[in-house]
Amino acid sequence: MLKGTIIKGYSSFYYVDIGERIISCSLRGKNRLGKNDFYPGDLVEIKITNEDKSEGVIERTLERKNFLLRPPVANIDQIIITSAMKQPSPDYMLIDRLMAVAVSKNIDPVLVFNKIDLSDEQEIEEVRKRYEESEATIIFISTMEKDKIPLYKKQLEEILMNKINILAGISGVGKTSIINILDGGDDRAVGKISEKLKRGKHTTRHTELVQIGDHSWLADSPGFSSLDFPKDFKPEMLPRVYIDYLKYSNLCKFNNCFHLEEPDCEIKRKIEEGILSKERYENYKYLIEELKSREGSQY
Repeated sequence: MLKGTIIKGYSSFYYVDIGERIISCSLRGKNRLGKNDFYPGDLVEIKITNEDKSEGVIERTLERKNFLLRPPVANIDQIIITSAMKQPSPDYMLIDRLMAVAVSKNIDPVLVFNKIDLSDEQEIEEVRKRYEESEATIIFISTMEKDKIPLYKKQLEEILMNKINILAGISGVGKTSIINILDGGDDRAVGKISEKLKRGKHTTRHTELVQIGDHSWLADSPGFSSLDFPKDFKPEMLPRVYIDYLKYSNLCKFNNCFHLEEPDCEIKRKIEEGILSKERYENYKYLIEELKSREGSQY
């Protein structure tokens, strides 16, 4: 049998990349009648049934390292959290939520801020300062600066290399334009910013993995603008996935410090010193209260 990665599925057919070509696969009877689900990103073992037509059947799915339900993608290495500097303005609460959930699922967050042509250096530096302690990779680009497109393309390709990546962000920030830059084409419909809502119209209708170069994949998914905390995500987990805080939290008085009202909290001290972002901390407090209220009176 051959091993490959599902890149997309329609009805009961799945397209599996085995390296040198794509095989159109159906499901073996036991899989078709069973409860197993197959999604983009799944590693599978297949058997070729028609060499000339590149057809085969999926025999089984290999163990996943992670999985997102909405959009349904498996074995993700990186989440490319895409925002615009303006039109629309960055949704920092969404960015911080996505980063926390991603880290909890062993997915590396990458922050891409588009439309820098609409901002000045001070605004860009403020965003950089906000996230510099998070250790997330941060890229500033503009899909409208045609003369710099080759540079931005190279930066993005290097980040995506040898990984399964997923794009996230509200509509209108330029996700489809970024895919077009990477894909070297313009065959996808690019949504225009709504003058009334300052938000984009959805232009993508299904989830699939788009190949970027020879060894990278990007999940192009419809309307991925939110990501809920998993049901098993407890409030005490949030301090451990806020990467900014891990390097300092061992200096807190209490090992299980929530960084809220506890005395001798190193995180609050670093915020007062301006080392950690005050604005990002406000989002942290909102998210932890959201998690506590979800858990009920035990907190």
